[in-house]
Amino acid sequence: MAPLHFVFPPSMGSARGEARLELIGESVRAELGHEVGLEVAPSYDELATLALSGRADLVWAPPVIAARLLPHARAVFQSVRHGVVGYHAALIARRDTPLSLETLRGTTVAWVGKSSLAGYRLPRDLLRRRGLDPDRLFRKELFVGAYPEVLSHIAHGDADVGGICVNVPSEAGLEETVEQYGGAALRGKMRTLAISDRVTADCILLMARMPATAAEVIGEAIDSNCRGRVGSAFCMGLEADRFVRLDATEREALALLAHL
Repeated sequence: MAPLHFVFPPSMGSARGEARLELIGESVRAELGHEVGLEVAPSYDELATLALSGRADLVWAPPVIAARLLPHARAVFQSVRHGVVGYHAALIARRDTPLSLETLRGTTVAWVGKSSLAGYRLPRDLLRRRGLDPDRLFRKELFVGAYPEVLSHIAHGDADVGGICVNVPSEAGLEETVEQYGGAALRGKMRTLAISDRVTADCILLMARMPATAAEVIGEAIDSNCRGRVGSAFCMGLEADRFVRLDATEREALALLAHL
């Protein structure tokens, strides 16, 4: 029997992320007696390519990519964090700089990638809503592949501002996200210039090619409120309170994001 193939976004490429992935892989191997291949995409664009290639059995993806994958998925689960389904996009800068939205012209911005909702599309929409043209505003746009890299570029002065996701739209929420993606050394070093309304959360998609027996076991585990070895491994590995299975109406709402 061919190994199951799980594909994850570039944010899982750190040593900490790899340990979280292995927790998921080991739990599924133990539960199903089935080999599991774990792959981290080098960019969000590559994540979409890998997911659409027909080689993935399970994909963890941001909402825009998840929306594109819906026709190929047998089940979709959204992450719940801090008791809510969804997150916010934030445009951030170092705390020790005097930057504001009004003084961004000529600066350098770090984006995750053009497929990223919080790391590109929503922050640009925030700027447009403030009367600023993101295509003309910045001296340089960097596409760095993942939230940890956005924070690293800002922290080291390679970028002035950047786009990231935050679970809670508050100072404490930003600090938690910065520490999650950038480590404790960056805590207290960033501030928010603008923040979006709450949007759809990241998703786990069980793809149509996954064998039915495996899909049933893994789907029930993900939908178990973090109970059992596999369910708790997904919650711990993806740092979620739990996951909720999307019904037909919710899938239709998610599908609208494919056109953003």
